[in-house]
Amino acid sequence: MKKLIAIFTLLALSIPLANFANANNRSLDNWTNSRYAAFIVDSDTGKILHQENANQLRYPASLTKMMTLYLLFESLKKGTVTMDTKFKISANAASRPQTNLSLRGGDTIRVRDAIPALVIRSANDVAVVVAENLGGTESRFAQIMTTRARQLGMTRTLFLNANGLPNPKQHSTAKDLAILGIALKKHYPQYYHFFKQKSFVYNGRTYLTHNNLVNTYAGAEGIKTGFINASGFNVVTSVKRPQGNIIGVVMGGTTSRTRDAQMAKLLDNGYSKLAMLKRQSSPEYANTKIYPVSKGYRAEGGYDRFVAQRQGGAAPTAVATSGSQVYNPPVASNTPAPAPTTTPATNYAATEPAAAPATAAAPAAPAGNLQPRTSGFAPAPLAKPRRLARYY
Repeated sequence: MKKLIAIFTLLALSIPLANFANANNRSLDNWTNSRYAAFIVDSDTGKILHQENANQLRYPASLTKMMTLYLLFESLKKGTVTMDTKFKISANAASRPQTNLSLRGGDTIRVRDAIPALVIRSANDVAVVVAENLGGTESRFAQIMTTRARQLGMTRTLFLNANGLPNPKQHSTAKDLAILGIALKKHYPQYYHFFKQKSFVYNGRTYLTHNNLVNTYAGAEGIKTGFINASGFNVVTSVKRPQGNIIGVVMGGTTSRTRDAQMAKLLDNGYSKLAMLKRQSSPEYANTKIYPVSKGYRAEGGYDRFVAQRQGGAAPTAVATSGSQVYNPPVASNTPAPAPTTTPATNYAATEPAAAPATAAAPAAPAGNLQPRTSGFAPAPLAKPRRLARYY
């Protein structure tokens, strides 16, 4: 009898141990998949603290909405729209799948509601509303998104829509998205508080954030989550602590929970490395940096001066056309600006650098030029959308 009790006790103990081992293996497997990429950076200095597959092309999913918000903040700063501006909702915008606000064509939405809808709800319909009201059409707005990305130093990013819904040619990298996260924080600090919000109310309904790290990781200021079937679970996270400010990017998680756990682990390691590098004045820390960061950023004239110095062009402007705000992007001295077009945006793509996994037949051209694409590009195969799938 005692032997049987001992055997059963050992079996009972072995089950949780086995489950624990399997859980660890599953966790490890998550970060050996072909979609995984990560990037951790000191957002005050641009010093890189960790990178893995950081320059490899990936689907951004709803991280795309960071640039949609960037351009909306740009309009607010310049006064071409206000928080109380009402954006018209088209039938096209209202047709976008979940997650959304279930908008109706013909109605309007205020800018002050559109911003948390993008940040917290990750509303696909609202992203198109913003694009159409600022750019005239979503495809035109996407061209402007790509232009602005190039100006910020996001050399391997191509936007073809405003919300990140599946498109086999839309892509970015972990490093590029970190640059965009830093740009949002440094260029538009007056609007950055929106990323910290955990909920908002629209038409009597309360929406909670998808970004659980805001609730679980000390110092997290939010930024954005993203998911489509082809990308896996993505997140950009900004953290502010007395030890320093860090922005992290994790792409390709198999679940939101494992993605968040990986981000927390990388951020912890990032703060440890940051402390060590500062203490040792390491050459690695001194010599590695990304844009757009500068110790004298504000004294140097902020965003407008940044654009002029980096691209040789004027700061962006916006003009009213038929009730919508249409951008006139700055023209760089070495980069032709894309002309307005009614051609579907999927016919255009920015030529990737030579290292990009394009087919051998792809024509070579200076990075950042918009041109018709003659060969397809896909960082990973787009899965057939599941019925009632939610993209956020």
